[in-house]
Amino acid sequence: MKSALPLIALILMIGCAGGRYIYQSGNNIDYVKIAEARGDETAGGLRHPAALKPDQLRAMLRSVNFNKRVLLAEDIEDRQLFGERSIEFLAPYLVEAFGQLGPKEVVVVSFFTQSRKFGVMNDRLTIFRAFVMEDGLHLKFSKIYAKLLGDRTTKGLERSVQGAKTLRVDLETGPGLQRISWDPEEIAFDLKYDFVKGVPPPPEKTAGVKPRVKMGGEAEPPKSVRERLKELDRMKEDELITEKEYEKKRKELLRQL
Repeated sequence: MKSALPLIALILMIGCAGGRYIYQSGNNIDYVKIAEARGDETAGGLRHPAALKPDQLRAMLRSVNFNKRVLLAEDIEDRQLFGERSIEFLAPYLVEAFGQLGPKEVVVVSFFTQSRKFGVMNDRLTIFRAFVMEDGLHLKFSKIYAKLLGDRTTKGLERSVQGAKTLRVDLETGPGLQRISWDPEEIAFDLKYDFVKGVPPPPEKTAGVKPRVKMGGEAEPPKSVRERLKELDRMKEDELITEKEYEKKRKELLRQL
């Protein structure tokens, strides 16, 4: 964010208690740490520890943008969720954390952007859980650019963090980036996509997949995951499946990308 100086640290607070701290500073709000994975995070199988390249990770974070509509409706100074200073500070600690993860652990991150607007404090808080699955690097947000209200000196740290008013926004998806769910907001980066150069992964492999046969005996090429996702969207629109069934099947398909 413009003119914002993010401070990254680790703290012990509700929703983030426990874990091994990778970095900690004195502001008691920000952190990067390793914590135990939750049931929904282990369901798809975690790929930990994970070796992430710093430059690729920086490019991934740089690609996370607010939807253009949000800039008009909300008090946001920059379209990027992660400002350049945040990226430069976060990247090495995230790389270190992912290299130390156990098979059932994830990375938990909280960082606050400190700034002023018209002389008034305009501090913002973002909290997310990060983990690697077969379909890529996931970021699952509990707070996105939430506004810290009130005086933390008199109100207290824990109450300030709990009361931080998160924006009702959605993040934009682009090449190599998929939305997994809306609530909570969860996105996944395709680790085969070169975010630094903007180069997509090679075409999907279909070896070993039996082609379907059309009427008359002519072989029909197997459908790609993207085609099956479009079919799933149509089934939901036609109310042929429930919201729960849709989300479950969508996650299964996304893991195949």
